Amino acid sequence: MLIRSATILGGETWRNAARSRQESVGDGKLGISSRPLRLGRAAIGLGSQLAFFDKYKARLAWDSLTGQIEAKARHLAQSIDWSAHRPGKRTVLCLDRSQFSKDIDELRDRTHYNWVTTRAAALKRCQEAWVAPGDRNQTYFTGYLEGRCQHLKEPLRRFGLAFLKEAQKRHPISAVMAGNTDYWQDDAIKLACQTLGIPFLILCRENYITSLDFNNVTGRMADAGFKFGGKGVAVFSDRTRITLEATNAFPKDSIWLTGAPRYDRWREVVAPPKSQRRFIVLLSYAHPLYLAPQNFAEVARRFCELAREAPAGIEYLIKVKKPSDIDVATEALPDVRNYPVKLIWEEPIYETFPQALAVIGFNTMATLEGFLCDVPVIVPCWADAVRTSDEALMSHANPDDAAVAYFPRSADELAALLKQAERGELPARGTIEMQQARFHHHIARTGAESSSAIVERFVDHYVDEAERAAKKVG
Repeated sequence: MLIRSATILGGETWRNAARSRQESVGDGKLGISSRPLRLGRAAIGLGSQLAFFDKYKARLAWDSLTGQIEAKARHLAQSIDWSAHRPGKRTVLCLDRSQFSKDIDELRDRTHYNWVTTRAAALKRCQEAWVAPGDRNQTYFTGYLEGRCQHLKEPLRRFGLAFLKEAQKRHPISAVMAGNTDYWQDDAIKLACQTLGIPFLILCRENYITSLDFNNVTGRMADAGFKFGGKGVAVFSDRTRITLEATNAFPKDSIWLTGAPRYDRWREVVAPPKSQRRFIVLLSYAHPLYLAPQNFAEVARRFCELAREAPAGIEYLIKVKKPSDIDVATEALPDVRNYPVKLIWEEPIYETFPQALAVIGFNTMATLEGFLCDVPVIVPCWADAVRTSDEALMSHANPDDAAVAYFPRSADELAALLKQAERGELPARGTIEMQQARFHHHIARTGAESSSAIVERFVDHYVDEAERAAKKVG
């Protein structure tokens, strides 16, 4: 029976694997011990045929046969960062990734939960040995598990179960949370959560604001036949809620409007007077996803040239989201290191922007944070950066945007604005109320209550629900 079930799975050639793996047999289950691997004729016959299999199915078969699916899961569980765990609190295990980590930091400080993390990238790497590159498709993979990748569904569930059970040996897990609704590598954990009755929740780090976002998301999910396998989704804006509800991919009443915890810190920020500010900040939008790579290259070039001429005490900074984005930015300006410009990524925006004399950005939520500290916001508007509100977060054609931001139509106009900023003579456009209204056009306004408090209530709802269900079963 064991050998027959393994024929739909896979791995390295049996000889290499036999040298590197050992097995024990007890209670009918395969495990790892110090005894040599003894598979018998049927298994050897299987091994001799593995070279003819798809290598990903072959690796899956071998890892299933030798217990490596569970072993990898247990090893991954050992890497969970429990440092933020405090006794007496319920625990949410987060699949941590860029940007989502900003929300986790705020939730740790402002809620009654433990927020512990495992790296989503490590979760992905564990599964790449079994999932062929052509199948690692965001949104589509969930459907693949019912069709062309059906052979993966139960092994991935086993992987997720072994991971969560190993984690719970250390501390109970009340919920699992991820930052995206449809990443392929999360499905293993979703399947395990379904089996164990643990709520799988999303704090959606993607904010779908424009008509282009709406069409892309609804079209992609419809094409994939995507159905969300978790319990609930917390979103940052009403437009994102409307977009996700329009897909019909989520359970009824499962999408909660919470705002973004990462912006809660702004409630305590006090900006220094303009005379004490010293930064000119360019937010990188070099990646084509921001829709203006040509414009960014021209802006970055002029920005660096101005840095050479800047008065003493004025610092020119290029801020990227994460270290890997440095490569994208430097492709646009290969000699950036030859200029007196500092590339930064770790410094929080809520610390950097209040010290800025001007912020330049395009089609990023980070640009809009300038409206939270009364800093001049500059949105370049030439070449491929001439966009409508259907495509970009801010547009020169929108009078509400034009009332609170500068839209230079050339590199020379940009340079003139930055020279004014260096002298402390460039004012922020519009009133503080107008600026904040534009920010909250994109991120829900939560009033006196923090976004973290609303997310806490969201988690409470599903954790309490799961606990009541468990009591009924028990």
